[in-house]
Amino acid sequence: MRPLPHSSLALRFIALTILILVTTLGLSTSYLIERQYRLGEQQLEYKVASLGQFFALIAPESLLAYDLTTLNDYVIEISRHPEILFVLVTDSQQNALTTYIDPTMRLLTTTEQEHGSHEAIELLQQRLAAHPEAMQLQFDIDFEQQKLGEITIFADKTPSQRQIQTGIYHYILLYLGSIILLGAAIYLVFRTQVIAPIRSLLLGMQRVANGDLEHPVSIVTHDEMGELTIGFNRMMIHIREEREALRKLSSAVEQSHASVIITNTAGTIEYVNPPFSKITGYSAAEVLGQNPRLLKSGKTSPKTYHKLWRTIRAGEVWNGELCNRKKSGELYWESVTISPIKDEQGQISHFVAIKEDISLRKTYEAKLFRQANFDTLTGLPNRAMALNRLKQTLASAERRHNTIAVIFFDLDNFKQVNDSLGHEAGDRLLQQVAKLVSQLLRQEDILARLGGDEFLILMSDTPDHLSSQRVSQRIIETLHQPIQIEGHELHIGCSIGITLFPEDGQEPSQLLKNADAAMYQAKAEGKGNYHYFTASLNESITRRLELEQRLRNALAEQAFELYYQPIIDAVSGQITQVEALLRWHPASAGEEEILPDEFIPIAEDIGEIGAIGHFVLQQALQQLAKWRCDGFAIYRMRVNVSARQFIQPHFVDEVLHLLPHYSIEPDQLELEITEGLLIDKRLTISQQLAQLRSAGVRITIDDFGTGYSALGYLNRFQIDTLKIDPSFIANLGIDGGDVSLVRAIITMAQELNIEVIAEGVELPQQQQALQQLGVNYLQGYLFSHPLPATAIVSLLPRR
Repeated sequence: MRPLPHSSLALRFIALTILILVTTLGLSTSYLIERQYRLGEQQLEYKVASLGQFFALIAPESLLAYDLTTLNDYVIEISRHPEILFVLVTDSQQNALTTYIDPTMRLLTTTEQEHGSHEAIELLQQRLAAHPEAMQLQFDIDFEQQKLGEITIFADKTPSQRQIQTGIYHYILLYLGSIILLGAAIYLVFRTQVIAPIRSLLLGMQRVANGDLEHPVSIVTHDEMGELTIGFNRMMIHIREEREALRKLSSAVEQSHASVIITNTAGTIEYVNPPFSKITGYSAAEVLGQNPRLLKSGKTSPKTYHKLWRTIRAGEVWNGELCNRKKSGELYWESVTISPIKDEQGQISHFVAIKEDISLRKTYEAKLFRQANFDTLTGLPNRAMALNRLKQTLASAERRHNTIAVIFFDLDNFKQVNDSLGHEAGDRLLQQVAKLVSQLLRQEDILARLGGDEFLILMSDTPDHLSSQRVSQRIIETLHQPIQIEGHELHIGCSIGITLFPEDGQEPSQLLKNADAAMYQAKAEGKGNYHYFTASLNESITRRLELEQRLRNALAEQAFELYYQPIIDAVSGQITQVEALLRWHPASAGEEEILPDEFIPIAEDIGEIGAIGHFVLQQALQQLAKWRCDGFAIYRMRVNVSARQFIQPHFVDEVLHLLPHYSIEPDQLELEITEGLLIDKRLTISQQLAQLRSAGVRITIDDFGTGYSALGYLNRFQIDTLKIDPSFIANLGIDGGDVSLVRAIITMAQELNIEVIAEGVELPQQQQALQQLGVNYLQGYLFSHPLPATAIVSLLPRR
């Protein structure tokens, strides 16, 4: 935009002011007359020019529509001015569209008028152009820089000149002074009140056009121009605020990590932001004009899409998750929020969808779901999932009046495999069992691992006992076959318990207890078979629940007591050591004693073994300290340690804390563990053993010879003592029995500098045979049953 001083308004005003001043001061009356003639002619020209320019401004629309009636009306309005002699409107091809000819004008003869209208018009134009008192002005009629036609106007100068001549002589002197004063005043007022505010506004507009919205226009006057300036400044502030808001919104949408899609009401995509292209692989050019269905994967239910469209077309916001497909074909999950956009009339004009890629979250959720509901070792449903499936299956069976078989089984010799070959071998065995059993079931049956070596099978729609019986028999036969694990041929077998819905129970927990009781009954009957639940088995369930409850309170009720069994030096026959054995006293007189073989596994299952083991260790060391203080010659206390107790993180710290507390030397304590701990490849066990041996605590392998012994571990962990299992001692000195095996164990131990204890010695013949074989120590009923501390003191030697 050009500066204001060069605009037509300012130039015309300044020129007119100067002209008046120069004329009034420098010219004579004759010149003033001539000037007035010229001024009148200029006024006429200005008037005609205004008419022509106004016509050229309003005529394009009628020309484009070829509306001759309207054009003729415009020409008639122009002709109302008395000065107008002739008006001609032509199109771009110079074809006359409408004309006006002053009826008082006689420039054509009758004969000339009889010629064709086009020729008559041309002849009239020529004569008017040559007429000294006629003024001709011509204007182009344009539309968007395209010429549509012309308007030619001829005006008569005579009336104007005549009017000037009449008045000029009377008023020339009167107006001479007035013109000078008035012209100066007008110029000053116009300059300060109009030119200055307009200049300021135009400069402000130029700044706004150049993008400067920070500098407001100065207020020059406090009138309407001032109000206009104030309004302009407010408009500029509003534009700036809207532009800033739009910039922030645009930046937020463009830089958002979420993809944004805007569609019309038909679903045609009109906008996508950069994250959309990054996530989907489609560029904006590829999707604009397309429908979002190009992302559909076929994995989302049609019901979801129906609900989506129903919601947003009702003007509501829809939230949900969709599984879509990228340009590469890769599936991905999105969390989607779709909102309707309404126009000023409240009608929906567009939809905006904000999408967030949640594929990683879905992966984690699936992983967490699998971890929470499936066994990581076998891939089978775990206990939680099995219970859920059992509830669903029972609900379905109740509606359909079907019979359900709940089959519970575990492996008969699994603990022996774990103890002998280690947990890694046990894990591989469980995986193999899961695979073998899965192949025996129907597709609709469910196999789950409840924990350890316990498995559950849910058989839906079993019309009779034969279905569950056949499956159980096939499982027994399959698992009876040898299984190869790490080069070992394992014979495990299984025991199976079966209960039926609805005849044996209605609740999932009751059915599981029934199946568990039936399985233990199968074990009691010799393992390797199956047993159906009967009402009498409820007694065993009740017994276990009772023991669990009592075990949780046994320590607090001081129901445990340590008994001690002496260990005899095979050469001197003297008692040199004792073994601490835990006893659980009956709750009431006349009740049968609860044996460790019954309550220790339960204590391990319910998590009480740690506290019980700590009690045993503490009581044993305290008793040893008392005996030594009383002068008894007992130089070592033996304590059995459960595998689950041994692997607890703080077990070693517990042992090493109790020894100095009771002033016991480390080598005066010997911990008895099973072979399985040595073979277990977990780093924790190796570290625990190494710490104990480094501190001086002695280690015994209990029941040696019953597992899959890996003899290399004996030397690696510097084992101090082997305790031969009583089953190898039973026939010694009677019928030859296991002499060779016992001799081999003793010989091997002597070569490794390991002491040997023979446990379960009950006959003199056994003692004699063992002494001849070179055993170091003897233990058994031949010498003493386990006794309480107050009773065994009579057998203990004094220093």
